[in-house]
Amino acid sequence: MALMRRPILPRLTPDEVKQARETLGLTQQALADALGLDSQFSKDTVRSWENGMRAVQGPESTAIRLMLQLHKIRPPKPAPPPPPPPPKRPRGRPRKDATA
Repeated sequence: MALMRRPILPRLTPDEVKQARETLGLTQQALADALGLDSQFSKDTVRSWENGMRAVQGPESTAIRLMLQLHKIRPPKPAPPPPPPPPKRPRGRPRKDATA
């Protein structure tokens, strides 16, 4: 029985990492948390990926791709609209009625 090889996906480029994070609506810290990165350096790791200082490793690259696929299947619910502003109160003293 021959083993089937999975196709190897290229690593994400710095621009692809940033675009994926923004598409998912995540901060650098939130992406790091979602990937389970070490909390002490996690935001710095994502920043270094986006700046091209470090390459995204295979497992993290695959996880980001999967997150994007899930996002396309079930996009997040839109945020509810903000509440209406409170009614404006008149400024200053009330006017005296000139007809009285």
